Amino acid sequence: MQVVLVMVAIFVVTKAFKHRRSSSVLKIARSVVGRAVVTATVVVVVVVVVVVVVVVVVVVVVVVIVISVAEVEMSL
Repeated sequence: MQVVLVMVAIFVVTKAFKHRRSSSVLKIARSVVGRAVVTATVVVVVVVVVVVVVVVVVVVVVVVIVISVAEVEMSL
């Protein structure tokens, strides 16, 4: 979380410099920050997708177990 906040802060600072005459250093910094933000976004999206998939799998497994237990109890 702190890494993302630092990246956002750097991104905001580079945006603030945008209205000034941009030097090559600022251009390089901006491209690096842009890549960092894109990478962070991709990582966050992948983590969210993985979490959602895990939750869905857990829910399906729990439902299957509950149904099978209910069927066993019904047959007794």
